[in-house]
Amino acid sequence: MLDWFFPRRHWPSLTLDQIRSRARILVIDNEPFGYLEMFTEAKYTIEQWFDVTNLAPLEQEVYDIIILDIGDVGQKISTDEGLGVLKAVRSVSPTQIIVAYSNKGFSLRLKQFLNLATESIDKNVTDYADCKAVIDELLEKRFSLGWYVDQVIDQVREQTRDARKLREETEKAILHRNPAYFENRMHPQTKLEKDAVAIGLRHIRSAINVLERCHGS
Repeated sequence: MLDWFFPRRHWPSLTLDQIRSRARILVIDNEPFGYLEMFTEAKYTIEQWFDVTNLAPLEQEVYDIIILDIGDVGQKISTDEGLGVLKAVRSVSPTQIIVAYSNKGFSLRLKQFLNLATESIDKNVTDYADCKAVIDELLEKRFSLGWYVDQVIDQVREQTRDARKLREETEKAILHRNPAYFENRMHPQTKLEKDAVAIGLRHIRSAINVLERCHGS
């Protein structure tokens, strides 16, 4: 019945080269990133910050992937340095892909950093080919519908017994660029449920932003 109101739409299928041409990557490290020139030559749009003094571009998902060191960056933002930056960004933008980039020895602080990150790269053992493979895999996720839908479902699955319907409604909200459609179909009762829906909506809005870039709009 709803097909008349919501004619079927599809998420664009992009090649990896097309994704690379749209994506922006940021490295945050107080030391020069050794693979910056190689990524640039391979047609990635990549830049480096040697410190963080402004969180706004990170919180607004200006970048598709942030490669973030744990130490000696963001000291003006947080005494926890890179970990504090990661916490701040993650609290506002749960969809932001952040790669933990460190050569620090194991510690509880590093464990927390790795747990909050989307993925991790070890400075000491990761060569260019392996680093590029990680970035390409994350870019393909970033520009795929299923990745966002899965994250929304993980947040709100306990509020419905109909997982298939939840998936369909999430996809419709994204493909029709209509977060309100999703919000109007959720009926959270507790603060925990309301918080989960709010995070789900952030994922949906992030997906819509990427969808518009897939279309080149």
